[in-house]
Formats: sequence, C-alpha cells, structure tokens
Amino acid sequence: MTYLFKTEGDPLLFLNVQPMFGAMRSSHLIILPQVYFRYIKIFLTSAHTFQYFIALLEFTMVTLTLFSAIYLLMKAWKRRNYFLIGLSLFSLAHILLPTLTGTFSSVPRYALMALSMYVVISDLKPKYRYAVAGLSILLQIILTSLFIQGYFIS
Repeated sequence: MTYLFKTEGDPLLFLNVQPMFGAMRSSHLIILPQVYFRYIKIFLTSAHTFQYFIALLEFTMVTLTLFSAIYLLMKAWKRRNYFLIGLSLFSLAHILLPTLTGTFSSVPRYALMALSMYVVISDLKPKYRYAVAGLSILLQIILTSLFIQGYFIS
C-alpha cells in the first residue's frame, strides 16, 4: 500500500480500480454471508447452464477450504500447535480476503494456496485419501478439457 501511495497517490488503488476490470466485482467490501446468500440465490433461481456449474464449483471450493481451515485451527488450538495455528490463519485469510469483493470468482486458484486443506487431507484414512485423489484427477481432466476448448474455468 505504501508503494501505491508513493507511485499513484492512492494507497487503495487495487480496490478502487476493480470496476474497470469488468469482472463484476464490487468496489466496496462485502462480507461473507452476503456472498453466500448471493450464491444460494443463484442456485435456486438460475438455469443449469455452464456458468451455474462453475458457480457450484467455486461455492464448493470455498466451503471445503473454509471448513478444512477452521477444523485444523480448532484442532491445532487444542494441541497448542502454533505452526498449524499460523497455517490455518494464513489459509483463512487467503480464502476470505478475495471474497470481500462480493464473488467467489477465481477461488479455486486461491484454494491451492490454502495449505491447511492439504494437512487435513493427509490426516484422512488411506481409503478416503484415495477417494479425494481420484475425485481430484477426474475434476482435473474435466476442467482441463473445458479450458482447452476455450471455456473460462474460474
């Protein structure tokens, strides 16, 4: 923010230029329950188009990542494991900050850096880990094939 203030004269330029990008992001902060309400409204009122399924993917990724970060935070708090507490807080910040623009757009990209999710997956029983790996591979194949065809995938 100091850099933006020195070079552009606006420390919040990254927030003020959001409408110029046309990504349907808000220029003011929107809290997480409002975003969840918007997505639930989308699921209840829109047709099952490609955009519907992308919204469902984004919604699912946010929810799973948030739950894994909160679960790990509670588990680490009980054990007083400060490394995992820090990792969970990093993951929460990494997922929650992009949602302040009012959309879950591009969240799967941010979820990759929510490292607490990987710790939670590593604690699963092997059969569940294999199921997660299989689901991830299947999802990767589907999303890659859509991306190659020119569709925007988050």
